[in-house]
Amino acid sequence: MAFCSKCGQQVADGLNVCPACGAPIDAPAAAPQTPNYVAASPKEKLDTIPSDASANFPTFAYIGIGGFVLSLICSLFIPIGKLYGVLCLVSNLMILVGLFMFYNALKKGLVGHKEPCTGLCSASAWLCVISYGLAIITALLAYVFISSSSSYDMAVGGAIATGGLAVITLLVTIAYVVVAIILAAKLLGNYEGNVNQLGVWLLVLSIVSLLSFIPYVGAIATAVVAVLFFLTAIKTISPAK
Repeated sequence: MAFCSKCGQQVADGLNVCPACGAPIDAPAAAPQTPNYVAASPKEKLDTIPSDASANFPTFAYIGIGGFVLSLICSLFIPIGKLYGVLCLVSNLMILVGLFMFYNALKKGLVGHKEPCTGLCSASAWLCVISYGLAIITALLAYVFISSSSSYDMAVGGAIATGGLAVITLLVTIAYVVVAIILAAKLLGNYEGNVNQLGVWLLVLSIVSLLSFIPYVGAIATAVVAVLFFLTAIKTISPAK
C-alpha cells in the first residue's frame, strides 16, 4: 500500500491517482539491483605449448620413459655386478636426456605466456645434468677403484673419493629437486589445463625421486610417476594442430 503525498490518503496498490483528491501517485522506486560479478580466474588456460622443440620432444620423452623402466628392471631383477652397472649407466643417461629435453621444450613453449619460468627451467635442466652426471661418475669410480683395485691403499682411497663425490651428488640432487618443486608450484599457480597437470606430475615426481633409494617400493613408485609425467608432457608439449 502507498500513501498520497498531497492529502495523506492510503492508496491501494495499482492505482495511479489518489481516490480522495485525485493527485497522481508516484510509482515506488525499484530496489537497487546488486550486479553479479564473476571473478576472472587469475590462471591462464593453457593446454598445449608448441615451440621449435615440440616436434622432436616425444622421442626424447619415450627415451626418458625407457630409462626409468630400465632402472626399475635393474632394481628388481638384476643383482649387482657388471651387467647391473652397465644397465644403470645406460638408464641414467636415458633419464638425463629425457628430463633435459623436457625442461628445454618447456622453457621454449612457455615464452609469451603468463609466467615463462625461463630461469627456473634453465636451472632445473642444468642441475639435472650435473646431478645425473655426478651419479654416473660416482658409479664408475666405485666400480674402478673398489671392485677392480688390487691395492688396499688404492681401494681405501677410492672409497673415500667415491664417498665424498656421493655426498656432493646428494647435495646437488637436493638442490635440483628444490628448484624443480618451485617450477612445479609456478605451473600450478599460474596455469589451468594440461600445463597445470604437468605441474602436478612434476611436483609428484620431484618428491617421489627422493624416495627412490628405498628398495623396491621407491623404484616402483618413481617409475610409475615418471611414466605418467612424461605422457602428460607429450600431450602438453606438442606442435600446434
